[in-house]
Amino acid sequence: MATSSPAKSSDTSSSAPKSGSTTQGGEESSRTTENRYQEDSLAEDFIGNPTRDTLAEGLIGLLTPSIENLDKGITGAREAQIELKEQLSQLETQLTAINQELDKSADLEPYVIKLLESKKKIVVVNSMLQDAQNRLNRVHQNCLQETTKRRTLLESPAVNKQ
Repeated sequence: MATSSPAKSSDTSSSAPKSGSTTQGGEESSRTTENRYQEDSLAEDFIGNPTRDTLAEGLIGLLTPSIENLDKGITGAREAQIELKEQLSQLETQLTAINQELDKSADLEPYVIKLLESKKKIVVVNSMLQDAQNRLNRVHQNCLQETTKRRTLLESPAVNKQ
């Protein structure tokens, strides 16, 4: 019985296109009758063929776990893509905030330049003050030496007079 069904199905597939392509009335009616007979025999093959049913169940049994695994994998990939999309949007907002902060800090550059110029001026003024302090220290030293000399001069005649 299994050997006769493939021949019938191949006859059906080869005759089906022919019936749709003919446009003459007499040939069309005989072919439609032929098609009806073949369709009835195909229906009988599908219903009463336990080998085909067993093969179909076996194929479904083999393919079902693979399809379920693929489905789980696709579902997992979609979930991961959604999570990745959310993380990317969060990262984008953080980078936007950082970029805005960096733009604000770029506005400080003229002030940094002013501070560096002020530092240079302060260093120059400090150097001048240090030089002035050194001169004052030398003047003070000279004053102390002069006062010491004058004291000794003033005190020595008094010692001589006595």
